[in-house]
Amino acid sequence: MNPKLKSILEDVWWNIGIVCTSIFVFTVFAMSAPDLDRAGLGGLANLFFPGLIGVFTIIIYFLTRIFANEWNWIITLAGVVFMAYVSTMLFFDRF
Repeated sequence: MNPKLKSILEDVWWNIGIVCTSIFVFTVFAMSAPDLDRAGLGGLANLFFPGLIGVFTIIIYFLTRIFANEWNWIITLAGVVFMAYVSTMLFFDRF
C-alpha cells in the first residue's frame, strides 16, 4: 500500500472527520424524506439514528485503537456504510 495513503487511512482525525461529515450528510438526507410531516414522533428516528450510529462508530473506533493500531479505518468504513443503509431505509420508510 502507498505509504501516504496508509498514513491518511490510519490518521485519527481523518476518520473522525469522515464520520462527522457522514452524520451531517445522512441526517440531512433522512430528514428530507417525503411524508415526514405525517410521521409524528416516528420522524424523530430520521433525526437521531444517523447520529447515534456515528457516535457508536467513533466509540468502537477508539476501542479498537487500544488493541490494534492498523486497519482501524475498516471500522470507519463499516460505520459509514451502515449509516448510509439505515438512512436510506428511513428515507424510503422501510425501517
